[in-house]
Formats: sequence, structure tokens, C-alpha cells
Amino acid sequence: MDQIKIGRFIAEARKSQNITQKQVAEALSISDKTVSKWERGRGLPEVSLMLPLCEVLHISVNELLTGERVSESEYRKKAEENMMNLMQENEENKKRIALSVICGVITIIAVIALLVLSAYVEMPTPARIALIVLAAATAAAGIGAAVVLDVILIAVLGSTGRGSEKATLTQYYTAMYAENGGGMDAVVDCLVPDRQQSYYDTATAGGTNFNQMMAWRVEAMSMVGDNVRVTVDILSVSAESASDLAQVRQTYSNAQRCRTVAFRLTLTGDQSAQEFVGVMPMVCLDGRWYMTDTDAGLKRVVNEETGE
Repeated sequence: MDQIKIGRFIAEARKSQNITQKQVAEALSISDKTVSKWERGRGLPEVSLMLPLCEVLHISVNELLTGERVSESEYRKKAEENMMNLMQENEENKKRIALSVICGVITIIAVIALLVLSAYVEMPTPARIALIVLAAATAAAGIGAAVVLDVILIAVLGSTGRGSEKATLTQYYTAMYAENGGGMDAVVDCLVPDRQQSYYDTATAGGTNFNQMMAWRVEAMSMVGDNVRVTVDILSVSAESASDLAQVRQTYSNAQRCRTVAFRLTLTGDQSAQEFVGVMPMVCLDGRWYMTDTDAGLKRVVNEETGE
């Protein structure tokens, strides 16, 4: 992804809203230096901050990752481009991991060889000391190289859409209910890949993407009013068992983890707010969380005092 382009777009979107870097930072509970770093192309927002940032700037996540305004007709194309970029970066991350492992193995072999030579081969004391020092230096260099590769990997993973359970749930419901949520593609993208098409067909059976998204948003506005905002709070996350993971891997062979997440969804509008609770089974594939059910079975939280 083009960090410079995205940074310029963040700056342009902020200025179009007539707000300062400090105001953006306060809205996100971060420092204005972080916002400045984004706008200078020195980094990307963490995935947990992308949706709140988009709400502040009145842009979609797809526009943020693209670094430009995206029309309705171009949305699918840009979404596919962003997905391809994420896949490419994922492949690069795998190469970094492999390089880090190779570096560690070579370092261990080299250090052991130098220590064995210094211990068992007859040589002058200064030469023996030199070998020990060289072994220590080799170990330090190898550890340093591995740390640098890991830091780079963590930085990249933190800025290319690898989200948590909460980030995935937030993206899903924001796309459904919020005006600038991201649209049908963002909804479908939160589902496990080999179920995306079947869900897409079901979700759009009654009309086009636009019509379906409008239906969801009208439903939200009928409950809470205009300018709907979405927040998700994780109530509990079940710990997986070996048998649970084994069962999930019968369907998704590359599953790394699985969770059952209980959460609270809050829709807030100009008139009121409504809370819902739901439970969603989720699976982590290649470092990214997906839902494994198209229906969380949301239940409205009733206010005991008013009965609403």
C-alpha cells in the first residue's frame, strides 16, 4: 500500500472537515504526533483505529486504504485491488518469517561451531579468546537481525488489515448500519472465504448491493435516528480446546485458532441508542479473523426501567 498517498488523503479529508490534527487525535485517544506521522506517510493507522478514523473523517475504510475517494461504480474494483495488496503483503510477511528462522538457525550453528573449536582445538590463548569473542559477536548479530525482521513483520501486520475479533465484528456491523461503513463487500469480506459467495447470493437476493445496504440502514435509523454510529464491546471470549480446533480444521485446514465471542452491539443515532447482544463463532486464518456464521442471533437489550 502507498503510505504516502494514504497520508496525503488523510490530511485532505481532515482539512475538508475543518478539523485539526489535535482534534482527530482527541477523538481517537491518541497523540497528535501519531496523526502527523500518518499524514507524512511514515506509517498507517492500526486496524483498531481505522474505523473510528474513517468516522471522524467521513470516509470509508476502502477509501482510506485506497488513498482516494471511491465512487459507487469503482467500489468493487478498488476493494479487489486492496485485497490483492493485502495478499501480496501477506506473502512478503511469510518470506520475512522464513528468513528470520533461517537467520536464527545459521547463527546457532555458527556459534556452536566457534565454541567447539575454542574448547577442543589446541591453539594459543589469545586465539581461543578471539574465537569466544567472535562467537559472542555472531550470536549478538544473529539475534539483532532476527529482532529487526520481527519488528518489521509486526509493523507490517499492524498496518495491513490484520484485525482482532473486535475489529472484524466492528467492520461487519459498521458496514451494515453506518452510512460510511464500507458497503456489501466489507460485509462479505468478514465471512470465511469459502462461504463468501453463498452468503453474498443470499444477502443480495432481494435486490442490489445498494438496496440491501439501504434496507439495513433504514432499519437502524428507524430505531435510533439519523447519523448512526456503531460500537462493539467484547463481553467474553471462550478458550478453544484441542478438540474444538481439530473439528474446525476439518472444514478449514489452515485454521490457526478458533473462538466463540460474546459481544454487545450499540447503535447510536440522533434520537436514541439501542443495544443488542450476540454470540459469534470465529476462526483465524493466516493471521486474520473471520466469522463462521452469517447470523449472530442478535437480541435486543431491554431497559428494565422503561421496558423498551
